[in-house]
Amino acid sequence: LVSKEITVPYEVKWGNTIVMRSANGGAAGAFSLRPGSNNSVRQLTMFPGIDSPLNEQLSPNSSLYYSMEIIRGDRTIYSQDMPGRATLQQVMDNFGNNRAVTVQFGDIIKIYHPQRSEGSSVLFVNEEEKDFTYNSAYAYYEVTAYGFEPMAVMDAHTANKELVLAQDTTNFELEELLDSVTINGEPVAEDTYTIERLSDFDTSTIGKREVRLRMAMKDGLASVELEIPYEVKWGSTFLLKGLEDATVGAFSIIEQDGVSKIHATQGEQGTILNNAVNNVFGRDTYYRIEILADPEQPE
Repeated sequence: LVSKEITVPYEVKWGNTIVMRSANGGAAGAFSLRPGSNNSVRQLTMFPGIDSPLNEQLSPNSSLYYSMEIIRGDRTIYSQDMPGRATLQQVMDNFGNNRAVTVQFGDIIKIYHPQRSEGSSVLFVNEEEKDFTYNSAYAYYEVTAYGFEPMAVMDAHTANKELVLAQDTTNFELEELLDSVTINGEPVAEDTYTIERLSDFDTSTIGKREVRLRMAMKDGLASVELEIPYEVKWGSTFLLKGLEDATVGAFSIIEQDGVSKIHATQGEQGTILNNAVNNVFGRDTYYRIEILADPEQPE
């Protein structure tokens, strides 16, 4: 019987792995999913990922280099800060339990990387390196049965728009309600997304309101539905009061289709529309509105 020792080559590939690089391009942590105790559970496991010294600092800048947060529903189940002064060895020693954290399908991995540079926060998909930060300091990944699914978090910031009583909103430009729309916290250009109104405006009375809008990226990357606030002001309105200071008439002058029109509205919330204007006057006229033509203007 003859035995022989031989060297057998093998190759370790990235698979579906989140890779963080240090400020000098070395290893700052690689995160992969490993089988868990059942079909819906995985172990988020940390490795060096890149062959580089374990005792080097992540960055010459000692402040926060990156952080990881694992979100389940509306709560954070795990978080860790990785300061620039820490070494990769220290980061791995402090990650989870034996460098692993138990996660479930649907959990969100949120990475905040304030010292991000090109290629320092990426996901490997089919052995290709892809950047899903969208030029922001954030990256989001959902844990699925097929690995990490990159996400983009879309948000909108209100412009606190003011409308006026009886304003016609039929052709209102919805963009005026928004100060900016962001992906992962970074503003995006107005021509890259659409806005759809999902509820009606109400300008029949003064006060603060909300309208529901849906913003969607044209490339299908992300969408979000939000209640956007606005406020209805008096504008150019003459107000008439009746018995016990109750509103008995609110008449607003509104430009509509290039013509000035007077619109009668409730004016204020709480005005009881079927109450008498002022029953002290009985059947006598309480007020009258007349619109007089300017004799110098053609009819």
